[in-house]
Amino acid sequence: MAVARAEAAWESAAHHLDLQFRADGRGRSYLHRQYVRYPFHLTRPFYLDRPQLPGLATLYLQSAAGGLYGGDRLTMEIAVAAGATAQVTSQSSTIVHRAHGGAGASLATRIILEGGAFLALTPDPTILFPEAELSTGTTALLPADATLILGEALLGHDPEAGAGGAMRPVGRFFSEVRIEVPGLGRAVDRQAFDRQAVPTALDPDAGLGGGAGHAAQAAFYCIGPAFRGGNPVDLLAGLIPPDGAIWGADELPGGLGIWVRVLAPSGHLLTAAMAALFAASFTRHFGTAPAPRRK
Repeated sequence: MAVARAEAAWESAAHHLDLQFRADGRGRSYLHRQYVRYPFHLTRPFYLDRPQLPGLATLYLQSAAGGLYGGDRLTMEIAVAAGATAQVTSQSSTIVHRAHGGAGASLATRIILEGGAFLALTPDPTILFPEAELSTGTTALLPADATLILGEALLGHDPEAGAGGAMRPVGRFFSEVRIEVPGLGRAVDRQAFDRQAVPTALDPDAGLGGGAGHAAQAAFYCIGPAFRGGNPVDLLAGLIPPDGAIWGADELPGGLGIWVRVLAPSGHLLTAAMAALFAASFTRHFGTAPAPRRK
């Protein structure tokens, strides 16, 4: 039974998470609207980048569940009003458990930015257990003068596999990211695999030469004026990938911005690579490095 496309979940009456950030008269961003239901839980916004960026709100998403289970159909919407600045991240990774009876999980996310808005949506990696089935869909709509930093990461984990041992296959995985900037164009990134262990699905050369391959992957999208023009590889200048990780950058269609793909041998090293990319993209946009994001 195929995993249902995440977009179908938008037929539900209310999202599981519905947020809107606005900026007050002093330029301080705040949560103007928040609707949250199980399994999500929110912290209050933190202002971690003071005094350099006193208005940037950082929000941590938490889960009251033990991960995603077969039959879960979750939807999220995050909107950022004109001039507001926000980062939404997670407290920890999300586990996708084994699908029972062919019922997979889905997560649909919609992002809407207004003029001059900034959003960094950088959750921790999704962890696929053996026989997990997951479909994700992320759509983003933003004007040319807004900025979006989007990170999507996954890794495989098999509790029964020893160190360096072969993982059992994931059931099915499908993801689609659609980013549209009217007047510039649209970028679409899809990935799917079926009945494959994660290292083999992410890295066709896994196992060659005695190596275990790359069990973790991330895609990093940087959309906005600071990421247009020039050589996209410049974003990686001065950065050294974590031991065993590889990455590469390219320009998105229509000159929307920069796209980076990362492969890493473990979740720990993938998280380190994502943190480095977030810091580099944050610094390029704001001209100052981010404060540590403690978890």
